[in-house]
Amino acid sequence: MNLYVACGGTIAALDRMSGTEVWRTELPEWAGKVAVLDGGDVVFVGTWGRAYGLDAKTGRLLWKNGLPGMKFHEVQLSTAGRSSS
Repeated sequence: MNLYVACGGTIAALDRMSGTEVWRTELPEWAGKVAVLDGGDVVFVGTWGRAYGLDAKTGRLLWKNGLPGMKFHEVQLSTAGRSSS
């Protein structure tokens, strides 16, 4: 299992036991606060008007959604009873 850390437009996975970095991914577009949610096989990331799905094992970008029609603001994430807040 990993611990996911967001700083600026970078998301990193750290090994929970050793703190060793497993992978690091820079988001293609970001602004402001970043929310991260562990979704099992997918790490969900939200940042000011955008949502991303990253492969939990590699950090590879799987998809992004510009959330068209929604206002450009902080993104809150929730799945299977978990929340990013």
